[in-house]
Amino acid sequence: AKVGNPIVSLHYETGNILAKEGKQVIQVVNDPHIRPQYLYEVERPNIVYAVFDNTTKDKFLESAKGAGKQVNPERIIVTGPPVDPRIIKVRQKKAAPSSGRALRLAITTGGLGQNQGEIEILVRNLGPRIKTGAVQVVLYASTLPDFRQMYEDIAREIGVEAGKTIDDEAASLRIIYSTSIVDANQSLVDYVFPWADGFVTKPSGDMAYDAVAAGCFLLLLEPWGEWEENIGKIFTDLGIAQKADVGNFANQIDSLLQSGWVKSAIENSLGIDNLFLNGAKEIVDLQQKLKLEWVSLNVTQP
Repeated sequence: AKVGNPIVSLHYETGNILAKEGKQVIQVVNDPHIRPQYLYEVERPNIVYAVFDNTTKDKFLESAKGAGKQVNPERIIVTGPPVDPRIIKVRQKKAAPSSGRALRLAITTGGLGQNQGEIEILVRNLGPRIKTGAVQVVLYASTLPDFRQMYEDIAREIGVEAGKTIDDEAASLRIIYSTSIVDANQSLVDYVFPWADGFVTKPSGDMAYDAVAAGCFLLLLEPWGEWEENIGKIFTDLGIAQKADVGNFANQIDSLLQSGWVKSAIENSLGIDNLFLNGAKEIVDLQQKLKLEWVSLNVTQP
C-alpha cells in the first residue's frame, strides 16, 4: 500500500530496511549515543535523523565523517527524546514530599529483567522502612514472573501485604506484573508516574526520560551499555540523579531526605529544559513538515 506520510522509525533496523526500500523515513536516535547502524543508510536522500540534543548531532556528524559518509547537517534535526505527552501532563501536580508524608518510590527493572541482583538487595535493605510506612513502593516486574515471585517473597518476609489493586495508593507496597508489556506499561502511565517522587532504575532511555518528564528524581542502578552511561551522566549533572547505594539503600534514603537532596532533585526535574519534554511533538511536527518538503522536491515513496 502507498504510504502518505514519512514513516517515523524508533529502531535503526526498521529505519534502514525502509530507507533501502525507498520509503521516506524519520529515524529517531533515542539516546545520546551513535550506534554504527545509524550510519548504514545515511547517504540516502529519503532518510533524516531526529536526535537527542546538539551534542548528539555533533557526534553523529563526526561519526559519519569518520565512516567516510557524506551527510548534510540539515538532515540531522535536534528534537529531544520522545516522551509520551500523557506523562508530561502529570508534572503539573508534582511537588516535593511534605513533612510527615511517606516517600514514594518506584523500583523498576527493564524489559529483559536487568539488575535483578541489585534490585533484590535494595528492596530487602529498604524493607524496614516499607514496614513502618516511612517509604511506599511500587515494584515493577514488567512481564517477568521471576521478578513478581521475588517481590512477593520479600513482601512476605518483611511482613507487608501487597496492595490488592494497583490503584490502592494507601498500600505500603504494590506490584506491577502482566503477561502483556502494553498493560504493564499502561499501569506505569496511569498509576505510577503521577504518584511517585522518585524512580530507582537503570538509566535507560525510556524509563529515565519518562520519570524525569513526570517530575521525579532518579536513583540509578548499573547501566547496560555506553548509551545508558551517557544518560546517567546527563541527569546526574543536572542534579536530578545519583547512583543508588544498593547495599546501604535505606540509610541513603534517610540521608537524601535529611540533606534536602530529594526536594532539590524534584525541583530540578520540574525545571528541566523543554528539550526533554517536547520530543514527541517535535517529531510529529517534523513528519508533517517533511511531508510537504518531500512532495515539493518530488521525493516519492512506493
